[in-house]
Amino acid sequence: MKNNNLLLLHGALGNKVQLKALQKLLADDFNVHTLNLEGHGGRVSNDEFDMERFAGNVLEKLQTLGIFKTDIFGYSMGGYVALTFAKRHPELIDNIVTLGTNFN
Repeated sequence: MKNNNLLLLHGALGNKVQLKALQKLLADDFNVHTLNLEGHGGRVSNDEFDMERFAGNVLEKLQTLGIFKTDIFGYSMGGYVALTFAKRHPELIDNIVTLGTNFN
């Protein structure tokens, strides 16, 4: 049985469908989850583009799934979301890996 959860976060203007191939590759080793952040992938939002709001989307997803600890992979903007989420809820994070998240 897989014990580790992994949440994949897409980049700006992306959506969870773009991460399906990665989700399949990692499914033997992790309980892999994805979500569309507000304003992405057909998920409606009337609010401004905001990392705090997106981090709230992550919290809602984890609560819905009953996940109390997870690893997160964030692509580009998804990395910023992961780090924002970790700053607010460090107790829910094991590891974060980012790709294409520019820190300069």
